[in-house]
Amino acid sequence: MSTTADRLARLVTPVADDLGVTVYDIEDSSSTLRVLLDRPDGIDVDTLADASRRISRAMDEDGSFASAAVLEVSSPGLERKLRTEPQLNRKVELRRKLQTQQHELERQR
Repeated sequence: MSTTADRLARLVTPVADDLGVTVYDIEDSSSTLRVLLDRPDGIDVDTLADASRRISRAMDEDGSFASAAVLEVSSPGLERKLRTEPQLNRKVELRRKLQTQQHELERQR
């Protein structure tokens, strides 16, 4: 039997692919369905709004989601939880780049 998050993932994935974003995480917390989207260079509010409309429409068409459920679509934010190995690798790579840039700036002084 699939969970609500699994069923939502099947609807969200094609929307995310179409928008060129990554599904970072999907959370089912009581009456709130939270979809976290991201892309390597960051995600803007317009893309999140577009994704929210598309996902909401797909949920309505699917008909298996409770009408009382609240859909929340956002970016993972700076304090994101790392849940997969690729997420961890990306975080490590970003930190390495920042340290390298900081070192270069200090060297230029």
